[in-house]
Amino acid sequence: MESWVQDHLTLVQDSGLKYPFKTFTLVEVPNALRGYGGGWRQDTTMAPPSMLLLRESGFPTARFDFYIGKSWPTNRQGTLNEEQANKLRDRVVGFFNGDLSGGDVFAGIARSYFKHQTAVSGEDAIALDFALQELTTLVLSGKRGYFSAYRFLPQYQSAFLSFAGNMFTQADGNVSGVAIDTFVDRPEVWEAIMSTPLHSVALAENSQRSIDQLYLKAGELAQMIYDSLGPRDAGKFLAQILRRHHAGTFTLDDVIAAGNQVSKQLGPVIAAWFEDTGLPGFVVDKASFYELAQTTSGDRQYQLLVTLRNDESTPGFARVSWTLGNEEDSNRYRSKPLHIGA
Repeated sequence: MESWVQDHLTLVQDSGLKYPFKTFTLVEVPNALRGYGGGWRQDTTMAPPSMLLLRESGFPTARFDFYIGKSWPTNRQGTLNEEQANKLRDRVVGFFNGDLSGGDVFAGIARSYFKHQTAVSGEDAIALDFALQELTTLVLSGKRGYFSAYRFLPQYQSAFLSFAGNMFTQADGNVSGVAIDTFVDRPEVWEAIMSTPLHSVALAENSQRSIDQLYLKAGELAQMIYDSLGPRDAGKFLAQILRRHHAGTFTLDDVIAAGNQVSKQLGPVIAAWFEDTGLPGFVVDKASFYELAQTTSGDRQYQLLVTLRNDESTPGFARVSWTLGNEEDSNRYRSKPLHIGA
């Protein structure tokens, strides 16, 4: 676990993002403590600067040994093998990522790295603040977070049942990702974002619908930036904004300018996602797979040809992914991000 944390913090530090506090403290709090704030967003209050508040029914009393299987050591002095240790570490990481009540440690510490040091101004402030918070969480952990106080209202109980069912079919333990897929990726949310620009999402009559729109479009913008730049360069992008506007405010134009410095194609894409109501629409016409002549060393080589186009008026980035091998032994590969114009 120390190695996992060290690797992630080293990557963030190398990108130029600096943690401004001396410590990061986990604080156990009573279950009944209110964990959401005011305003229409009702955002989490469990992540103040340099802290994360953990409910006493969560990590402080959690059990992880049953995840390892029968080979878990029966005494406290027992030693886990590498496979067991990695499985236990992944379960702990997944546990923190899976706190949908505002106690996600990665989303929490991400606020101290960025959100608690600067602020967004202008009509795009709410959506832009959300997108950059999601991007910071991705840089720190590789996963997005999810929190909405409204989801705990009785009328959304059936959605939680669907979420629980979807969790059983997911093998990677990405709880927040399953939550986003279940609660947000729905036809009515897609219809809303196709008719409402990002700076207007907070004006919806239904606050939960506004939050859904933020997760779907602003959150996917963060994912696109992360995928297209990679974690290190995405961190450099955030660090550049922070250096120029620490303890102050910035606007969408400042973010677009920072994007242009990182990549000539990134700035226009960010602008389009905020100014337009559309999204890119990638279509694959055909894919052809060929075996080529063997190399001089006798290795077999192949070529994959894919015809990819964007049928919508909004530019974006796409990857081509493919799997080699059989069901028992396969490896999945992804291309570098490809910029596809409007």
